[in-house]
Amino acid sequence: MTRRVPTLSTAVARARHGDNSFRGYRVNAQLLGEESMSSMAALAVGGPRLRPEDIKILDELAVAVTVADPRIWPLKVTRVAGAYGSMFAAYAAGNLCMDGALMSVALCQETARRLKALAPLAAELGDDALVQHLREAWPERRPPGFGVPGRPRDERVEGLACRRQADSSAPQPYFDLFERVADLMAEHRGLQVNLTLIFGAIALDLGFEPEQIGALAWSTAENAFLANAVEGAQQAPELLQCLPSSTVRYDGPRPRLSPRAQPSKRGAAAEDTVKLGPIGLSDG
Repeated sequence: MTRRVPTLSTAVARARHGDNSFRGYRVNAQLLGEESMSSMAALAVGGPRLRPEDIKILDELAVAVTVADPRIWPLKVTRVAGAYGSMFAAYAAGNLCMDGALMSVALCQETARRLKALAPLAAELGDDALVQHLREAWPERRPPGFGVPGRPRDERVEGLACRRQADSSAPQPYFDLFERVADLMAEHRGLQVNLTLIFGAIALDLGFEPEQIGALAWSTAENAFLANAVEGAQQAPELLQCLPSSTVRYDGPRPRLSPRAQPSKRGAAAEDTVKLGPIGLSDG
């Protein structure tokens, strides 16, 4: 009896003689020369194929999210891992730190989900009613999409908002909702928006679903990790492998033996007996 071998199906791609396929499109015949790195990432996460004008918006998102300062913790981890000479280990280590991080771009999935749920209600509510609804629906002290550590406002939001405000070529219902929510939350709760809320809004306007938007946002932030992984591995500084003792100050208790390492009275007596034994025998 012939056993049936289990199979797995995929909608991602297939390598073919003549022309490979990716997400249902021929790479050479349909994608090459038409898509950018950002729009290929959009296809990779299962999103729609974008129009040229929408690809430009997505490329702007990818540029705006690029904050590559190696003092930022996930990027600092990238540099530490890269200090041992491997770009790949550095890249992987930094990305792993983003899983579950409080300020991760993956939060764009949650902000998009909230905006999508809010949209039909917001269209029916005045500002006062919307403020009250947000207090109940987004009760956190700092809801996803809000909070700007160490500075009064998120400069990435300012850059993207200026670009979207200048573009009136197509309706932007979720961006309009973003602006309304941002103003009300700042006025009534003293909260400033961050990148994740505006990213979620713009991506929703481009036709992505919330579950795709988190992965899409992650992909657009990769240049920051790549830059630090490459330079970190090239430099491979000993400084990040082992700090010089001159740069370390110890503020803890004085050096001491653990209780287990301290000789007990019984142990000391036994040791004395062993040492004295041969003398006694030689005298006899």
